[in-house]
Amino acid sequence: MDKDLGIFGTTVTISFLQRKLRSVFHTRCSFGPNFSIQRIGCKQGFLSVTVRLQFDWQGASSDQLPSSLVLKIPSTEILAKNIRYTTLEELQEQRDRLEVILKVGHASETAFYQLARGDAHLMGVSVPSCYYAQHFRRSGSQSGLLLFDDLCDVAAVKPLYNGLSPRALRAVFEQLANLHAYSLTNWTWHVGADKILRRFYVIRRPSPPLFRKACNDSFLCEPNIKSSDFREYRNDRCLYLGLISFFLLLNFRDLYFHFASFGNGVSGPPRTRIPFRLSFQNGQLVHKELKMMSVLTHGDLWTNNILWRKVPDCCDGETFDEIVAIIDWQNAHAGNVAEDFVRLLGSSVDPDVRRGQLDHLLLFYHQCLLAKLRERNIHQIPFTVEQIKHAYERLFGQGLLIMLPSLSGHADEGNGLLGEEHVHERQQRILYRCRCLIEDFLIYKHKLQEEQNASTV
Repeated sequence: MDKDLGIFGTTVTISFLQRKLRSVFHTRCSFGPNFSIQRIGCKQGFLSVTVRLQFDWQGASSDQLPSSLVLKIPSTEILAKNIRYTTLEELQEQRDRLEVILKVGHASETAFYQLARGDAHLMGVSVPSCYYAQHFRRSGSQSGLLLFDDLCDVAAVKPLYNGLSPRALRAVFEQLANLHAYSLTNWTWHVGADKILRRFYVIRRPSPPLFRKACNDSFLCEPNIKSSDFREYRNDRCLYLGLISFFLLLNFRDLYFHFASFGNGVSGPPRTRIPFRLSFQNGQLVHKELKMMSVLTHGDLWTNNILWRKVPDCCDGETFDEIVAIIDWQNAHAGNVAEDFVRLLGSSVDPDVRRGQLDHLLLFYHQCLLAKLRERNIHQIPFTVEQIKHAYERLFGQGLLIMLPSLSGHADEGNGLLGEEHVHERQQRILYRCRCLIEDFLIYKHKLQEEQNASTV
């Protein structure tokens, strides 16, 4: 194995890793002749190359060193393959944009793990131990990287197509209550949050054609959408513009009327096209308008980013409803308490469970948060269940723009995410989830517009 060859096409080499780990563990041991690298999570992450390092340590006190670690290297490899472009200039522009996303995301994740390491006993959230974190180098081409405790033998993700059970959801909501209790009682994390834990939606500005196509594909492949409400959204441009105008109308009203009307029965002079990036500022606006205190949010909480304890001696990857770790904190930011609820419940839960359990889960979360705050000698919660639910409904459309493309990718047989058995059944299950997300978006849109109309009478 060439020690100076980049790992899976990255700029991180084995010799570089050996030097770093010697420094981290204060040892002179070498990796050994049977050192191996195995790529993991190939179809679960979109902004990184993740590998399992298995060591054959040679040298004094080698038995005190970890037998394996997980290395995460930020990479645009997967997303770059899916770029659609008509000119080389457009291709380069998209690549440059992905690089910005990558570096901002890695900076946020590094900041989060530094915070978690210093405040682990206060945070109370299950995350993997991070042994070493390196930012992107300002000079040269050395990549950023993160080195974690290896949880491969004890934990696994639950398949997206199965959907999380109410019991599993309660476990996640309890973790979020821990995180939010920490957020509300330890303001050190909030200092400089806009500079360190920077929001993706302020930086991202993804390509509208890419996003519109992904949103369109995710639900137009469902042949049974017949409602006249859905026909309004069958054109990809109508869906794209409808979602944007929905965000701005309900959460950014003044700017909406200032910028444009898209012919949805809303008065206002059509002055210019609404910038796509404004939709991604929605989370920041909602909690300010509802006067809800911001909390530390994960930002990308779905089944691929939650590790569950494996059932021992089970060869099919079955897991308990016990969380071992929540991973991939690239989008950690100061946001609204409901942001992670929307992402989790919309993407990773079957519609019947999501619809039937929403009120119970929000009440359960509220009770957990109150209990966690009381442990910190705080006896009041700065927001009600009703406020959380209203924020959830307001943020639902923003979540849709993220969830539909990812669900579409999972439903595509060519991506190999449906397993080897019951492929058609699993595909239909995910497509039904997409359809119900759109149904509920339209319900929330109608409800919130009625509330707005009533408030102006």
